Amino acid sequence: MAKPTSDKFSLWQLFALVAVCLLPALIMRDPSPPNELRYLSIADEALRDGTFFTFHNQGLIYTDKPPLFFWIIMLFRVVLGCHCMPVLCIVTSLVPAFVIVSVMDRWLGMGARKEMYSGWNRAAAAFVLLAGILFLGQTIFLRMDILMSMFITLALFSFYKMYTGRGNRRKESVLMPVYIFLGLFTKGPVGIFAPVLIILAFLIIEKKWKDIGKYLGLKTWGILLLLFALWIGCAWLEGGREYINSLLFHQTLDRAVNAFHHKEPFWYYLGTIWYVIIPWSLLLVPAVIFLYIKRQGCNPYRRLLLTAVGVTFVMLSCFSGKLAIYLTPIFAFMAYLMPQFDSETGARGRKWAKAGLWIPAVILAAGGAGLAMLNLSPAVAGRFADVTAKAPYLLSGAMTAAAAVLLAGGILSCVVLFRGTWQKGVCAIAVTLLAALFTGSFKMEEINEWTAYEYICREAAAIDDTCGDRNIVNTLFVNRPENMDVYLGHDIIDFKDDVESFLGQDHSGEVLIVKDRRAAENSVLQEYLQGKKCARVGEHTAYLL
Repeated sequence: MAKPTSDKFSLWQLFALVAVCLLPALIMRDPSPPNELRYLSIADEALRDGTFFTFHNQGLIYTDKPPLFFWIIMLFRVVLGCHCMPVLCIVTSLVPAFVIVSVMDRWLGMGARKEMYSGWNRAAAAFVLLAGILFLGQTIFLRMDILMSMFITLALFSFYKMYTGRGNRRKESVLMPVYIFLGLFTKGPVGIFAPVLIILAFLIIEKKWKDIGKYLGLKTWGILLLLFALWIGCAWLEGGREYINSLLFHQTLDRAVNAFHHKEPFWYYLGTIWYVIIPWSLLLVPAVIFLYIKRQGCNPYRRLLLTAVGVTFVMLSCFSGKLAIYLTPIFAFMAYLMPQFDSETGARGRKWAKAGLWIPAVILAAGGAGLAMLNLSPAVAGRFADVTAKAPYLLSGAMTAAAAVLLAGGILSCVVLFRGTWQKGVCAIAVTLLAALFTGSFKMEEINEWTAYEYICREAAAIDDTCGDRNIVNTLFVNRPENMDVYLGHDIIDFKDDVESFLGQDHSGEVLIVKDRRAAENSVLQEYLQGKKCARVGEHTAYLL
């Protein structure tokens, strides 16, 4: 039996590397308009209204997300006196991501054979999770998906410890339902459906369905019902029957059966799974399929993780509303099945794993070369003028440096794959991606001008010194502008695409924010705005009317 080499690998060193690489983006990135700015606005509205269990967005009932996530935003808003995005993203996304890796790493050491718990296997599994494109992106965004996934992972780990007789059963029997409720309390029904259905399916597969009551018995359901009743009771007192109806039926049953947003066919995730785990698609998907097919020597650790992937995937496919990000809970289980794949397949499987990594390594090098040519060759930049006009930040020293990192890292990854193991190849590719993100993030302030609203709102507030920051602000052709109140301190008037209605009113002394490309297509609006004082930021312009 191979000697374990886990003493050569430190999770803390890996976490430090990831945190340092993400730090510039965390510090400099502004909230994105579609979701993050809305969450901040909802938290502000709740603080103004003095509500803690019921939430509203621009005066309308908002039951899309449970309270826990908003409590965190509200807490730091009160403590810090402002919305500090780096702190919020670290607390709600980055730290939970590290907790998931820590739990899965401990679970691997508890459930797998000793040779699987080597330093390179642990590092590779951690990097596969943390450097997957969708998971990595979420670590610097204000989202609740990783936080919910953390509670699901903790609940299943508690179940596994009880099932295998590890740890304190009395303690775990309390923690498991608490974790399940916190998953529900973070994002909604998936937080409870996923762990409960996984446990039920696992016990049935294990032919121990008679033991269901040991894990999902009166104690578990009693704790869940008590916590749920406290939540719903408080929400009822604050919001009344209308709010409860929206919370329990409109946002739960309606979205699951006949979604009013993000409605997709049953097979949606069969295609989505391939790009949400880039650059590991050709590594992870075939490995998981192989482990499903080959059942010999299957231990409880492997069976439970496979059950978690399969049940969650099918469950999410059955829901009417679908988004790629909803797959987040299965990423950790897929990543930590890779040591099992390595052990079960031997030399042939390792060759397949390396083959699945060659393509992303080559793409990294090619992408770096392409980005470098875009920055260094005027002829190439001229051919892609349409792209650079919409994203001028691609032409910069920081992006040239990021291109060099991608090119060098892609070539190094190819060398590592040629001479070393697939685990080392994973680490090389992951470090290349993180280093490129670190380098390119130093252009984040300019990226913010094109992807966020803080700078244009500053210009709108300052464009007329006589009105201070209380200008009446109108918007045309702007995507999801209603939550600009986070920056302006007051509501805006959104005319959406209705130029006729806007021009039919008197707006003397007010401010208009427009999306330049759309405004240029309307000659009447262009004539109206001609000669007016303006300030342009990214693809938006603020006009003093």
